[in-house]
Amino acid sequence: VPYNESLLLFLAALLIVSTVSRRASWSISPPLWAGALSALGYMCYPGHYAFVAIVGVVAIAVSPRRIWAAVGFGGAAATMVGLIELLARIAGTSYIQNILSVSGAVTMGLFSEGYVFAWRYLRDVEGPVGAVLYVSFLAFAALVVWRPKVNLPRPARVAIIAAVVCYLVHASMGVLFERMVFYGRILLMYLPFVVGGSVLGLMHLRWRRLRRAGVCVLVLASMWSFVTFVRQYARVTYPADFFLGALTEEGCSEAYPPHVLWDLSEDIWAAPVDHLGPEFAMVTDSRPDGSEAYVRLASHAEARASGARFIGVNLKWMFYIRERYDRFELPAGYKLAAEALHPNAFSAVGYEGHKPWERRRLWERRYTMRVYERITDEGELTRVRHKDHNRAGSGS
Repeated sequence: VPYNESLLLFLAALLIVSTVSRRASWSISPPLWAGALSALGYMCYPGHYAFVAIVGVVAIAVSPRRIWAAVGFGGAAATMVGLIELLARIAGTSYIQNILSVSGAVTMGLFSEGYVFAWRYLRDVEGPVGAVLYVSFLAFAALVVWRPKVNLPRPARVAIIAAVVCYLVHASMGVLFERMVFYGRILLMYLPFVVGGSVLGLMHLRWRRLRRAGVCVLVLASMWSFVTFVRQYARVTYPADFFLGALTEEGCSEAYPPHVLWDLSEDIWAAPVDHLGPEFAMVTDSRPDGSEAYVRLASHAEARASGARFIGVNLKWMFYIRERYDRFELPAGYKLAAEALHPNAFSAVGYEGHKPWERRRLWERRYTMRVYERITDEGELTRVRHKDHNRAGSGS
């Protein structure tokens, strides 16, 4: 994903312009480098658009020659975008037109959630460290407001104020004008400023013991949240990866040649079952009947009666949350070949275009991906049918 690369470039640009005030003599090179890196960061992921404004404001505010700094920063950024557009034109497309075509797509979610999105995300996704960072950042903001003369480096003060203003503008575009919502990946560009403000706030506590205690709480919360996060993320398996792994484990390399499996791995949305023919039936827990545009789905009854060698469950990315949850049960004559937790059960995914009630339902359902294989051994098939008969008789 491009988000980390984007943040890396933006933070590098911010560090470059932040050193201007410490230089013996002013130079045009820092704004030029910052403008070029900011443009690259924006082109890596346009959702971090506000970072361009933040770096630009800092570049101008800390420079003794603000007009030249603005010209250098804007000129370098425009030149970089122009070069990428030229390469795109040579390739037969337009970068700028593609950006404009998706600029209005940030509408999946809840518009009225804008002002509180950061708190909910930090609380649910980041855990204890998110709550600590949010509270300490608010304390830092109060410190800056009530004590304007607090000793802060000028670049840090300007950057954090610009970040807060950009966040409020984005949130207001949703709450007041219903034009944009927040996604978790868009919120990422503000987290460096939340962390920076929180640490600065702790460093400006007057009492040494309280300052040390705050640092200890922040470090311990970070460690606990990191361990919890890693344990959750380590269980995440994407549908195509899970699907390929299940087929490989069941010895299907001869039935499905390598080029077919490779094609499957390129599709992140769902396993393209058109390649699989009658040997594979696909169903989902949340939409038991009907079909979708990009995936052919069978109803539960059709999947049971298909006689396919494999039945795949939830091997797709998006779910219709409004549909009732109807878990597909193991049919007679089949065994469970593989099972894994679906990525949508991961807490961060709920903050990618979902409303609050949709997040809760997504987390409650905890979708799992499963592959059932038809049993070919008669003895094993008899045992499975006997087991199913006993379950039916007990009313389970």
